[in-house]
Parts: sequence; structure tokens; C-alpha cells
Amino acid sequence: TESWQRDLGFTEQMRLSLARVLLLKPKWVVADDAINLADDAERQVVESIFTEELSGTGVLSISASPARNGFYGRVIPLVAHPVKARVQADGAPGEAVAQAAT
Repeated sequence: TESWQRDLGFTEQMRLSLARVLLLKPKWVVADDAINLADDAERQVVESIFTEELSGTGVLSISASPARNGFYGRVIPLVAHPVKARVQADGAPGEAVAQAAT
């Protein structure tokens, strides 16, 4: 597997990963930019597999690119912001507070 990144192209790597997901049928798949960076034809194949054969699988896609064509049921944009700890009046640690873009 170490040589796959060196010997296989992006599309071949994505297809191999997708074949593995089809065999394992996990409840969740975490994807990086792969789905959004694929060309239109490849992306349509991937999306059809997740809407048909893997319809029960959740997809968490982490990408710097905006989501395209409504494949995702929910998009949550995140903004880098330091987490601030809040201390309650009694001195006990409170909940962590983070800011997200809306």
C-alpha cells in the first residue's frame, strides 16, 4: 500500500478506496477533498454509489472547497477560532465555547 500513492493516479486511488468502502459498507465514511476534487463524471459515480448501494452510510467530507451540486444534506462551515474556556461563578470549569460561521 505504500507504493499506491506513488504508483497510482488520483482517480485510481479514489476508485480503489471506493471499492474498499463498497466491500466494508461502513456506517460512516470520512473523506477529504477527494469527492470535491474529482472531475464531474467521477463525482457523479461516487455520489450515485452513496445514494444507491451505500444509502445507509453517512459521509463526512472535510474540504477546503465549497460543496457542489447539493450532494450533501447538510453543510457546516467551520471558521478557525481559538476555543475559550469559561469559568462559572463557583470557580468550576464551564463548557468550552467555540465560534462557528453561520
